[in-house]
Amino acid sequence: MIVFGMYMKNNFLMINHNKVENYVLYGGVDKLFLIDFKFSYRDNFCYRLITSRKTSFWIPKKLKNVIVPKVKKYADRKSIKAFDKLFENSEELNNLNCIIICARVFEYFGISIVDYVREKYPDCKIVTYLADVLSSFLVTEDDFNRAFDKVYSFDKSECRKYGFTYCLEPYSYQITEKLFGSDFDVVPQYDVTFIGAAKDRLDDILSVYEKLKVHNLKLDFWIFGVKKEDQKYKDEIHYNEYLSFEDFIRHTLNARCTFEALQKNGSSPTTRFSMCMLYKRKLLTNCTELLDSEWSDAMATGNIQVYKDMETIDFKWIKKDCEYDNQKFIERFSTDRMIETIDSTL
Repeated sequence: MIVFGMYMKNNFLMINHNKVENYVLYGGVDKLFLIDFKFSYRDNFCYRLITSRKTSFWIPKKLKNVIVPKVKKYADRKSIKAFDKLFENSEELNNLNCIIICARVFEYFGISIVDYVREKYPDCKIVTYLADVLSSFLVTEDDFNRAFDKVYSFDKSECRKYGFTYCLEPYSYQITEKLFGSDFDVVPQYDVTFIGAAKDRLDDILSVYEKLKVHNLKLDFWIFGVKKEDQKYKDEIHYNEYLSFEDFIRHTLNARCTFEALQKNGSSPTTRFSMCMLYKRKLLTNCTELLDSEWSDAMATGNIQVYKDMETIDFKWIKKDCEYDNQKFIERFSTDRMIETIDSTL
């Protein structure tokens, strides 16, 4: 997915990969061009042949270590070159000043995507945006800092630690309305939902699940990346069942409250926070950064509860109603605001 728009003093191009995610997170701007683009080196026959469990034991490990990177690099370049066909007749891309390559795309292609973009647009600033904590990526802070002119992240503590620049992750409320129509105003069937990978927080997630269960709340939990032996309450919790980003939104709308547990290295509000603020759903979170003065207006709405330990959770609060004007949050989480931040810090 390619997102292009003209803003402020710079013309921006964003390269990302998830269609629904792009519309919801980065859509809703005045001048916007969307181009679907599928890429996958895993679709390459040679790559699948030498990495298959059925055939790989025939290939010596040392030889495999040499072949796999070369095949991947070849497939990457072939995929990336497909951009030429997409852009060859696009007059809008003639005056680009900045190209944003989202971090997952860089993780996928590596330096080859950056080299290609620099070759095609030598006068452009090339930046990246991390919408997840660094520990969730297969590339390091050095990889990001060496490859890009500037690295942006949603997490303030990681910005301080790694020299990144802070930028609030956007979320487009208007696009969500267009995508879901009447389903957008659904009456919640559950009290609390959680959707996310276990990563380094499975114990925390299950501990809160147990507390919520004791209080007879109706729960909708989806946890990914959990080994079979660690799947407690497997008859009640959905383990390792894939949900699309669109499903993620639907389940959020279908619960009064979303539970959020930050990863060990995380400190800043995530997509779950922006979703709850825009959809007028409650958020139970351990993100203490929301107690900072920057978010005093969000805390004043009454739909956020920040807990520091299990004993401080007010479970009766989950059932209470709250109503507020979300217009200021619609503007704060807009893609325009994100681009303004990048534009002013380049």
